Amino acid sequence: MEPRVEVLRLERCDVRNGKLLDKFTDRREAFQIMLGATLFKHQEVGAGFRGERVKIAGGSAPNRMEGATAMAGPTLYLQRDTLDAPDFPHSGMLLRAHFDRRHPSFGGKADYSKWHFDYQGYFSLTRRSSVRISAGGGYTRGQVPFYDQFYIGGYSFSENASRQFLGLQKDEIAARQMGSIGAGYRYQLFSDPLMFVRRGFLTAMYNGVFSSTRTASPYNFDMVNGVGISLALETLIGPFRITGGWAENGRLHYNISFGPSF
Repeated sequence: MEPRVEVLRLERCDVRNGKLLDKFTDRREAFQIMLGATLFKHQEVGAGFRGERVKIAGGSAPNRMEGATAMAGPTLYLQRDTLDAPDFPHSGMLLRAHFDRRHPSFGGKADYSKWHFDYQGYFSLTRRSSVRISAGGGYTRGQVPFYDQFYIGGYSFSENASRQFLGLQKDEIAARQMGSIGAGYRYQLFSDPLMFVRRGFLTAMYNGVFSSTRTASPYNFDMVNGVGISLALETLIGPFRITGGWAENGRLHYNISFGPSF
């Protein structure tokens, strides 16, 4: 059993037609209690209840909310992790699936369901190189508020931030339904465990996403493709990454990050 209390603050970008229109801040106080179990060593399942108080500061209509609102309901998750390393895996796979239900009968005002999953698979080619395959999907039913949609773009390693997509700026796509695919090749440039910079990696990647803002069929998905390259260093105090990406319609963006996923 895992009880949890969270205080979250996340800045979102309001991007429309590829242009940054405004920003808003998503502030939440949440409580959660989960019952879970580990099965067959690498698989974890859990179910529980989550309640949140949400307050949005700033933003432009319709991505704007006055005052605070509450959301509550059951949550389920499934995770299977066989990766051989958390930051720069060479082999194994990571699968995460999550379901959330929000309804006024549980306490709160929201009424919607949200499913999403993410898969990453790493396949070793040689001692210094590997291939990565990824896929993801998200589906919602009901009136999902703008601050709880699927945000896509940028290259953040935070679970609460925008989903990674090379070539798009942070939060460039906000969708109610989405799917993604990706592939990459990573090569280890050097390795010296006794140095401050222990290892260096060069990665070439492709990603594609189809998304829709519709709540019901026909969804009329929009498709975007992108490619990029990343230089990553494993240091004694955490990974450092410089990534550049290009997406359709001339989008070109770069990202710099430091530290592990969180």
